[in-house]
Amino acid sequence: MLDRTPDTAPVIDLDNPRDRQRKQEHPQPWSRIRTSRVPIWTVVLLSVSSALAGAAAMDAWAARQQLRSQSTQVSLFVSVAGIGSATQDGEADHVRIEGTLAIMNGGPLPIEVTNVSDDATVVLHTSHRIAAEATTWFPAQVTIPCMDTAAPASMMVALSVLTADHHHRATKVQLQLAGTLWHDVIARGCRRSRE
Repeated sequence: MLDRTPDTAPVIDLDNPRDRQRKQEHPQPWSRIRTSRVPIWTVVLLSVSSALAGAAAMDAWAARQQLRSQSTQVSLFVSVAGIGSATQDGEADHVRIEGTLAIMNGGPLPIEVTNVSDDATVVLHTSHRIAAEATTWFPAQVTIPCMDTAAPASMMVALSVLTADHHHRATKVQLQLAGTLWHDVIARGCRRSRE
């Protein structure tokens, strides 16, 4: 059933200036912010600048991660570059060669090859910094063990490398002897040691 009597609850008339004054006397703190309008270009500008700043930060982070991983990489190639002299110690079963080794840095960053290694078969007379994808020649003394009466076709060379992150790293590289200037000299020296 419908009540035909009007509601007697107090009603605020928004058009009434006294009600508006009462509302303005006690404004809530966020009411001004909620009711103020921000131009759309300001919202767009803030959104685009935030997206660009985030993309730049991610790009910088990715570049730092890539540099960190590259600074620990060591990729060396060693080959025979020349011969100075070859000696054999009496009845010893090894040949000692004074010669030149070519060492190539195949890594993405410069490294420094030093002579701090536990392996006494290769002694580098100098240490050099090698740029990325560059080759440097090192005067070296190499002691090569004879295998039966034949010269070995290759040997492992242990080198110490100072990488871009300033850590010394030991690495082993295969040195091919077969087909080089040294191979015939080593073969003659190994045959003499067995006679």
